[in-house]
Formats: sequence, C-alpha cells, structure tokens
Amino acid sequence: LAARQVDHSFLMAPGLSAETNPDVSKVGADLSLSLSAGLQHPPDLIIVHDQASRAGKIRNTKVWLDALKPARWFHVCESSAADTARMARIITGQSTGLVLSGGGARAFAHLGAVWALNDAHIPIDFLCGSSMGAILAATAGLEWSQAEMDRRIRAAFVESSPLDDISFPFIALTGGKKVDERLEEHFGDVMIEDMPIPFFCLSSNLTSGTIKVHKTGSLRKALRASISLPGIMPPVIEDGQVLVDGAVMRSFPAPMMANTHLGTVIGVDVTRAKGIDPRNITVPKSLPTWFGRGDWRKGPPIVSIMMRSATIITAADLAQSRAATDLLIIPEPEGVEIRDWKAYDLAVESGYQTTVDTLSKLDGPVTTMRKRGVSVHPDIPAFTPDDDHLIAPFVAPKVKPAPKKLF
Repeated sequence: LAARQVDHSFLMAPGLSAETNPDVSKVGADLSLSLSAGLQHPPDLIIVHDQASRAGKIRNTKVWLDALKPARWFHVCESSAADTARMARIITGQSTGLVLSGGGARAFAHLGAVWALNDAHIPIDFLCGSSMGAILAATAGLEWSQAEMDRRIRAAFVESSPLDDISFPFIALTGGKKVDERLEEHFGDVMIEDMPIPFFCLSSNLTSGTIKVHKTGSLRKALRASISLPGIMPPVIEDGQVLVDGAVMRSFPAPMMANTHLGTVIGVDVTRAKGIDPRNITVPKSLPTWFGRGDWRKGPPIVSIMMRSATIITAADLAQSRAATDLLIIPEPEGVEIRDWKAYDLAVESGYQTTVDTLSKLDGPVTTMRKRGVSVHPDIPAFTPDDDHLIAPFVAPKVKPAPKKLF
C-alpha cells in the first residue's frame, strides 16, 4: 500500500571502478519485487562516486542499469558541492536542460552559447543535440573546459576539413574515415551512460522510419550516426538498422528534452537558413582553378543540394520544437554557410553575443522559468526562402503579334 502512494523514488548505489565486478543481480531481483508490490514508476538511480573515481573516468554504469532498469541515472561525487546542487535542482524541478540543433558549420555557434551560459553562472543539468549539435553537446556533457572544447573542435573540424576524403559514390561522396578517426581521437571509448552530465542525441533510422534516441552505448558511434548526412557520409549500421543524420527527422529535439525533466529548457537553434541560391548551383568553369583555390574542400554544389534536401523536413516542424523551449536563443552567424568550416570564429562569436543579449532580457532566474510560466522567444521565423537573387519582379516578355497573312 505504501509503495502505491510514492510519486517518485530514488535509489542510491556506489560507483564501480574498472576493477570492480560485483554481483548486483540480487539488488535487481529485490527491486523487481518492489515494483510488483505496487511501485508506480521505475525509480531514478543516483550513483555515488568517491573523489578519486569521479576525477578519473566513470566506468561500469551499465552494470547498474542492466540490474536496476532505472528511468534516469545521475553521477554524484560525495565531496562535490556542484553535484549536490545539481541533484537538488533536479529533485525540486529547477534543473536546466540545454538543446543544441543541427546546422553544419553554423553549429559552431553552440560553443559560444555554452561559454556565455557558463560565464553567466547558469547551470547545465541535462544535454541533448542532433547532428552537429550532438557533437557540441557532447563536449559540454564531458565537462571539458572552454580551452579544451576550443582546441579539440578546431583540430577535428576547422584546421582541415573532415569531409575531403572523396570516394567513388557507391554509398556516399566521402569515405567517412577521417570523421571516424577524429571521433575516436577526441571521444575515445567513452560510454554515454558514463558521462558526468546526462546526455542523449538523435539519429534517423532509415530501416524503421523512426527517430533513434541514443541514451546508452558508445558515444563516438552515436555521434557518428547523428552526423551521417545521407549521400555525404556512409550510414552507420547498428543491430541490423541503418542510421543516418538525426536532422533528417528532427534537428531540434526540444520536445524530448521537455519530457526528460521538470525544469527549464534552453534551446539554441541555428537551423534557420536561407534556401539554396540558384546562382550557386553552377558547374565550375575550370576544374584546375576550382582545385587550386581549395573550393573542392567544401565539395561541389551537389553537397549543398544533398545537405539541404536531407534536412528540409525540419523547416516544417521547427516552430513546434521551438515552442517546447522556455528560453530560445537564435544565433544568426551572417555569411556562415552549413559547410563553411573555416568560419569557426565568426560562428562562435555570434553564438556568444546572441546568448548574452538574450539573457539580458530576463527578469528572473533561468532555473525557475518553467515554474513561473515565463518564456522568452525571439520573433524570428523558422525559415526564409532565399529570394535575394530576384532583383526585380518578374515581368512577362511582350509577344510580338504574328504577321497578318496577305493571302
């Protein structure tokens, strides 16, 4: 009877080191009895680490997940005031979830947004992203410093293009090997469930036609799936399913974040972009010049066509996704195109300054926005067609009358 009166329950468990191999099956069996006795919802799990294990790499979370099947799980260091404060916010419904959209190179603006939030002492308790937004969200989820984020993202995406390993297009225009190598270099063997801040990302399942939510498993493999634009990079095959870029089905997963916790949802959306300018859909007049100027590193115009085609569905549901946020930040890095990897600094600065400007409009704490029923949404449309090339309105040409027949 008592179990039926419980709205929410938490379990606590010790962190497991790489050398620890405990038998937790009995704990799982005891929990199953509790659930069958009337506990209405699966409990959340708080995994408590000592200072040494928390400072190093968290491991073996999957052991507890398999045994206890919790709804959510959190990593807490017993001596960390920041971790304790995070759990207090989560339990009281004052947590903050950050959602980062896709957007190719424009997504570099997310770094500036994260840094501005940090400078404003706004905590980030949950993270999610789609496509390139998943990459940037993962850097924050691993608690990298600003300097480490900057160094690693520059090395992986800016100093040389990750998409210039052109291959014969049986499956995709690129081989994907450079991306694989860079993800392994920077994210290694990290498992999503072992990340210190709760994180998930999306990919699109072409086999089932559904959205795949990556909450556990290899981080780099999940990120690889989330950024695999169809036709540009080879898809990821996982458990017999074909996974491609998350932005194909959902570029801005704010509704999913809103269902993850009770607190504020902050969204940073860089998906808004003008449609393809027909002036850019041209065949290079000289291939030697095209290669000599380095334009080939961006890929031929077909790359822009394929990237836009693969993600155009997001323009239709973007307004609904934006509505799920409490605080919406929309950087508009002018002149930054989705494959313009060298525009990193411009995009980062745009994200930082836009976030600072948006925060200046608030009249209370970010952490209580949802509880107070307060939202801040810039009045910026989700999609604007590119009609700059239409210098003058179309005027139908005059048709000369046919000459009269003389006979």
